[in-house]
Amino acid sequence: MTGNVAAEPALESPVWRWLAAIAALLVILAGAVLFWRRRQTGVAGVPTIEPPLLRAQSPPDLVPQPSPPASL
Repeated sequence: MTGNVAAEPALESPVWRWLAAIAALLVILAGAVLFWRRRQTGVAGVPTIEPPLLRAQSPPDLVPQPSPPASL
């Protein structure tokens, strides 16, 4: 009992509370990053969200290609 009573003031100090709050925020942030990366890559590693550059491009079959000049 006396060991627990002596340890209580140290655990109630503001420094330990700040450290615990920072550790909790880091755990939440790491979980959010893992969730976001999993959401972007999908289950099998195939992207489920298209990157903006690929989404902005037209499909190649819809873009008219100029024919090469006929040189004989």
